[in-house]
Amino acid sequence: MNINDIPSELLLHILSYVPQSDLFTNIDQVCDLWKQLAFTSCLWKHVDYTEIYGDYSNTFGHMRRIQNFVKSLTITPGHIIDFFGFQRKLQFVNLKSLDVSDKLVVSEVFFDKIIQRCPNLEKIKFISDSRFNMEHCLEKLKGLNLTELDIGYFYGTRTLDDELISLLRKQPELTKLALRGWNTLKDSSIASILNDFTNLNSFYLFNGQTSNDAFMISEGDLPLAELTIHSNLLDDEGLQNITERTKNLKLLNIEQSRGITDCGMVQVTQNCPRLENISFGNTYPSNSENLSNRTLFAVAENCRLLKCLSTIGCRNIDDDGLIAIAKSCRHLTFLTLNGCTELRDESLFAIGENCHYLREVDFSNCFNITFSGVYFLIKSCPHLYRLILSFCTGISHANLGESSKLINDNIIISESHSHLKELILRSCTHITKEAVLILIDMCPDLRKLSLSNCLSDCDDDDFLCRVFEACQFVTNYKVYNKMICRQNYNRTDLYSPR
Repeated sequence: MNINDIPSELLLHILSYVPQSDLFTNIDQVCDLWKQLAFTSCLWKHVDYTEIYGDYSNTFGHMRRIQNFVKSLTITPGHIIDFFGFQRKLQFVNLKSLDVSDKLVVSEVFFDKIIQRCPNLEKIKFISDSRFNMEHCLEKLKGLNLTELDIGYFYGTRTLDDELISLLRKQPELTKLALRGWNTLKDSSIASILNDFTNLNSFYLFNGQTSNDAFMISEGDLPLAELTIHSNLLDDEGLQNITERTKNLKLLNIEQSRGITDCGMVQVTQNCPRLENISFGNTYPSNSENLSNRTLFAVAENCRLLKCLSTIGCRNIDDDGLIAIAKSCRHLTFLTLNGCTELRDESLFAIGENCHYLREVDFSNCFNITFSGVYFLIKSCPHLYRLILSFCTGISHANLGESSKLINDNIIISESHSHLKELILRSCTHITKEAVLILIDMCPDLRKLSLSNCLSDCDDDDFLCRVFEACQFVTNYKVYNKMICRQNYNRTDLYSPR
């Protein structure tokens, strides 16, 4: 039976799992049927230009064929200039979402051209360069009917509060607003946005100058479900005020807000018991010293629906706090504990025993966890997709006897194997080859492996080959500062001259 004998609908469903870069470069070369299917509209609704095209020689021709299919486009400023500057026939009439993934530097006329070529945009995201005319941009965006707006304004010195408010008043369907930078934005303008635009259910504010006044002078309940505030001037008083008015909040991100303490976080958990996603802490650990186990105890007690938890640089959090979270919040799927240096294996044991829905975990810079904890976690969480252990220098040799005893004493392991696809062991400088092999043997679905800055003395071809044998889907990985490619470590020609 030939694969082309199956119904085209089924074959199309199979192709929907193929990366778009392969659809563009390989699939359409197989046969006439596959070439026809490779340009089916359902395969090109969401396009990330930066990931698809390696050879740019035929990108314009390809984009011309799919331009009417694309509803969501992520693209760099350079490529968007190529498209709209030289290919004047390109029209993205069905495009709903445009994400320009870097600083946008275009003239007023060119920005007008982008809007004209994408007349039905509902979502737009971009960051302006210092030479970008933001005032003109805000005026031009009034012609769109937006539901999501994400603007970065880091380099401008002009106060554009009135222009921004005027644009928002023209967007009655706007539900998500993200303002990155906007250091000239007044607290009174932020208060006005919160008070006047009642359709907003997501507000993202990355502005280090926003003070408590922005939330104290506004009043009334808010329908927000998602709130992100990154500000050095926000403290417990402002946080308490805003969360008292957002009882239905599901996502709260206050990372980098160094004025927040345990007192404020306890109040948050009492005000917003429906929280499913909480992020706090600071990349500078000295700015997170006022956050401790007390916060985690409050989260465990009041926010049992929690699915995502991120604590960055919180050196005063230890095993007791995380064990409380693991026992109370059993539906956790994402967990980031980067820089929580007091955590030990006991935390990993508690997570593995209680949180079986985990998909992604980051224990980077947790120096006290060991091989036993990692082994237990992988064995206990078969749905784990990504595990990041960068700079975990406590992971060294494989204590298999101890690890097996812990498993037998603590938990009944699922019979299904681990589905881990990404294992990041970057700068785990004390890890041994034996430990690496034991871990990857547990993960037959692994797609990505990083041993960067590990095993500096590893010139063992047998070890390098065994890694590929255990990880059938890994094509290359980095050991110390060397990229290892599968084609050079085939067991059959391992000792043949290369």
